[in-house]
Amino acid sequence: MALTKVSTDGVKDDAITKSKIPANQIEASELADNAVDTNAIATQAVTNAKLGDNAVTGAKISNGAVVAGKIGNGAVGANEIADNAVSASKLASGVQTTVNNNANNKVITGSDTANTLEAEANLTFDGGGQLSIAHTDPKIALVDTTNNTDSYIFTDDNGSLRLQADQNSEAPDTRVRIQTDGTERVSIDSNLKILDGDLIIGTDGHGIDFSAQTTAGSNYTKDSELLDHYEEGTFTPSVSSPQLNSNQLPAFTDGSYSKRHGNYIKIGRLVMFVVTIVMNSSRTFANGDGTQVNAITGCFPFARSTSSEPRHSPCSIRFNGSTYTDDRIYADARNDFNPPNVRVTKCSNNGVNTLSINDAFPNSGTVSISGFYLADA
Repeated sequence: MALTKVSTDGVKDDAITKSKIPANQIEASELADNAVDTNAIATQAVTNAKLGDNAVTGAKISNGAVVAGKIGNGAVGANEIADNAVSASKLASGVQTTVNNNANNKVITGSDTANTLEAEANLTFDGGGQLSIAHTDPKIALVDTTNNTDSYIFTDDNGSLRLQADQNSEAPDTRVRIQTDGTERVSIDSNLKILDGDLIIGTDGHGIDFSAQTTAGSNYTKDSELLDHYEEGTFTPSVSSPQLNSNQLPAFTDGSYSKRHGNYIKIGRLVMFVVTIVMNSSRTFANGDGTQVNAITGCFPFARSTSSEPRHSPCSIRFNGSTYTDDRIYADARNDFNPPNVRVTKCSNNGVNTLSINDAFPNSGTVSISGFYLADA
């Protein structure tokens, strides 16, 4: 007897169950086009193991068919999706995002429209470390949401970089603080304070400008209001004479001195010096015989021309060990002779006379002199 074909009308609902179908009996060729739609697939039923390589193509996916609830966790890997299979039309609403005005290096920000981002034309990052803000009034705002003490880093029309702390004047002790290596070095409030380190003037001829102060007055000629030099140091003075090759030759051997010491400090053009010379009980002449007039050399560490006025600057002197008992002894720094020097003098009926080397620096004698002069620069 011939078999009767059974149509779908002859099969009761739910009559064909999973247990009635042998494994792998239903293949894609047994299914009518679009026979399996989203309503026919149980949630999480499609897993990676159920899909052949590249089985899911764009033609097999109806618009909006792929939603999160239909795909098991990790079910679809990159190798399961054919190239260009997932297009914007295949994605459910809310899955895709639009970037307006996008271009290379633009920084992406949010917008007030859902699923829409903005590429900022004036905010760029070149990938090489440079973040740029391009604007007529570029600034970075540091907003304190607790104390309202907002601060800014910005530039103005002439290219100046400005730091602004506590825009709203909320805090009484606002400062700009600069730290390096975990230590605060500079603090700026109404004053600039260097807390740890030095103020270094890196180029000769520059310094601290006091031009904002009131000048001496119309009867005086101002030369400079720039404090451009400070230095302190030591030197070794020597005894010579204009008669010993113009102060070029020493009068004594080094062993004739018990002590020779000099200190100097230069502030601007003003040079101050202190000299102490102590003679041994026995002296030996290196040049001359001591009858020449005295001159102490080495006291001018900075240049002073023979034409610069004043040519003589008075010094204070402490004189000990001389045979003088009732004489007025003086000293002055003089630049009327080259090289400049300090000389020891005494008062006489004829004015001031320069002492000889023997009179100024006898055996066991001590001469201490402090003075000053104006350097040419």
